[in-house]
Amino acid sequence: MPLMVFRAVLILAITILNQIGYIKVGSILFGINDRFLNLMPFIFCAVLTCVNAAYRRISVPISMICSILSISTLSFLYGYGNFESNFNILTAITVSYLCSFIIEFTSHVKILCLYNDFISDRAFKTLIQLTIVFIASIFLYHVMVQIDLALGDITTRWGVNLIPDSYASGLFYEFTRQLCWFFGVHSHNVLGEILNQFETVSNFRMNTLRHGIQYYSFLTYDFMDIYAAIGGCGSTLSLIIAVLLSSHRKAFHGVAKASLPFSVFNINEPIVYGMPIVFNPLLFIPFLFVPLINFTIAYWLTYVGFIPPIVNDINWMTPPLYNVWLGTGGSMLACVVQLALIVLGVFVYRPFISKSHTELMSHAIFVRGTETGNALRISEHRDLISDHNAARFAVNNILQAGDFTIYVQPQFDARSQTFNGAEVLVRYIDAKGNVTPPYFFDLFEKTETLPDIDYMVIDRLSHAVDDFKLPNGFKVAINVSPISFKHAGILKELVRLAQKMQTKGLELTVEITENQMWSTEESYIAIFKELQKAGITLALDDFGTGYSNLTTFLKFQYDYVKIDMTVVSLDTIRKHPKIITAFALIGESGGAQIIAEGVEHPDQVEALKQSNIHIYQGYYFGRPMPFAQMVSMVEEGDAKAVLPIMDPLH
Repeated sequence: MPLMVFRAVLILAITILNQIGYIKVGSILFGINDRFLNLMPFIFCAVLTCVNAAYRRISVPISMICSILSISTLSFLYGYGNFESNFNILTAITVSYLCSFIIEFTSHVKILCLYNDFISDRAFKTLIQLTIVFIASIFLYHVMVQIDLALGDITTRWGVNLIPDSYASGLFYEFTRQLCWFFGVHSHNVLGEILNQFETVSNFRMNTLRHGIQYYSFLTYDFMDIYAAIGGCGSTLSLIIAVLLSSHRKAFHGVAKASLPFSVFNINEPIVYGMPIVFNPLLFIPFLFVPLINFTIAYWLTYVGFIPPIVNDINWMTPPLYNVWLGTGGSMLACVVQLALIVLGVFVYRPFISKSHTELMSHAIFVRGTETGNALRISEHRDLISDHNAARFAVNNILQAGDFTIYVQPQFDARSQTFNGAEVLVRYIDAKGNVTPPYFFDLFEKTETLPDIDYMVIDRLSHAVDDFKLPNGFKVAINVSPISFKHAGILKELVRLAQKMQTKGLELTVEITENQMWSTEESYIAIFKELQKAGITLALDDFGTGYSNLTTFLKFQYDYVKIDMTVVSLDTIRKHPKIITAFALIGESGGAQIIAEGVEHPDQVEALKQSNIHIYQGYYFGRPMPFAQMVSMVEEGDAKAVLPIMDPLH
């Protein structure tokens, strides 16, 4: 949006300066506009690649480097200036998607995982990715050249036949012009040759009509712009007015207010890319049909003689009403018709804006109906909206004030007297460098952003597995919230991580944290089976508390059951010595191994051994620590107990 506003200001300033005689200053600004156009491919691709990389959970810096390499390659092959003049948003999307796909694919390709010891330096893997991107860019260049040649051949052969001279051909011309914008392609890049011929024919037609000579067609380039592109393609002046009158969304209002001054001069890039219209099926419907309706009305009113034809060539930046008054030689009736078309366009756009606003609200605030089967009504749940907004504000403050990292807490196997596993724990580092537990996870749950935390953990663990070497058979457990499994990508990421770990002789365990009722148990069963099929073991966390109870345990086949620290606490052992034995028997009956959490005292260890529980996690064997420290601890086999004092990081 800011980029489009900046370019719109430049175009407006250049036109005004040229009109008032400051041609030299206008030439300087025109040169700045040219340089800006040269940078546009890189800026567009950088922004889109950043968004795409974040969505795919891959390295943003590497994606940006690959994107810049691809655009630079295309620019070099096209020739300086040619690529920039033909560049469009569709190319940016293609390049960003291509780079993201290559990075995502090569990050998990088996040949790189199998020989990870050889490719220990990530720079080498990056070099491979850059090489593939370079080759793919050359291939993309040849594809784009063939498309350009095909379009050029069509416009050369059929250009004259595609010039509007009747109602049907005018309708097709306007339809094609709007359709280009949906894909982010400027119509001049596709219809360039046709538009040039149309302008030449238009001058002849207007000259003929101006002298009172009847001509078989009154359709001119200016006619299409004045009536069918009021405020720019899509008659976006009507869209802006509709947003200002009917939308209660601040973001929409901001875009409309910023775009209005430019739309008056028929510059519509800010609104087209700001709403956006590009690749927006909902808003594209009125964007396509409003110009067609306007053209239809204006055509037949001109055809029957109700309004005069356009007989004067008008600068395309001339404001509405004034442009039709000049074009028709001073017809007030034509001005009234154009004003009526603007109002009609507002009424056509309004329901689509309301629909777009409703969809954004439902996606941003509520659980989607396809996932929950229920659609909450805003009017009935204002308190929920207020609570969500407060939580979202708090989450933004948390993210701006610090960052997340991962710690690990080792697990000790008394039978082998070794550390055989560890649990990954999320930690928060504030602006002062203090490390604390994520005590604010309830806020992330309210805003449905817990999946982002889970994706972060998977990514950080993947890098840690590359950086550190652990003994064969070592298992690393991560917690995954049930809401994350609603994201199709989480299962794919877990399987990829497991495959990487398996090539290193490691085991991935997914701990299921359950702080809410299972919404659709059958879907979770299918997910768990997919995880186990991929060699991922499952652990029921916090067994004995909340919803992680016996009923939950019996519904799924878990590989591990982690008894909550409140159950194995020293106080509970002394008051109810047989309760641990009962839990051990339950776990054995289900075929699961038992892991005791919160082990902080040697008396707990003795009681657990007597109950045939041999895997422990707690301060007695190690507090949560950075990954590197845990690796050193495992290598040294340091199982010395620490003081059983409550740690603020627990």
